Amino acid sequence: MFASTTLMAEFESILLAHVGRTRFSITLDGMHRGLTDGEMSAEADRDGIPCSANSIAMVRRTLLLTLADELHPAPSDAENQSYLYREVLNYEHTSDLHRHIMTRLKQLQAVDRNVKLDPLGLTNLGRHDKRSEKLPEHCTKCWTHHAGECI
Repeated sequence: MFASTTLMAEFESILLAHVGRTRFSITLDGMHRGLTDGEMSAEADRDGIPCSANSIAMVRRTLLLTLADELHPAPSDAENQSYLYREVLNYEHTSDLHRHIMTRLKQLQAVDRNVKLDPLGLTNLGRHDKRSEKLPEHCTKCWTHHAGECI
């Protein structure tokens, strides 16, 4: 595990349970298998979802910062890091993790107003497989889609 806290360990476990939906989960899986950025790039090419080693290195950096419970130091990376947090909102998670993710998203939004606070939904970052996945029902308390308890 790369996670630095129990909340981030939950975060990491959720991503690993859904490998293949986004470049984040694919890269994390490669990291767990000990692959280099170049090896992950070659694997992506072989699987028909090309991604350069440089792009994978950027995804790896975002994953490592996030799992260390840190925000990107560069404001230009805020929106990209938000995609990782928003991806985890698609899946069942604890109310503590939900609160933590929402806090982080609001911090990122303060840096970049393009950051959204809702689940990533059906967006497939880095994948061509556009499987249809059903979003959780709208929460009647906050009127957004989220898995887990509303805070």
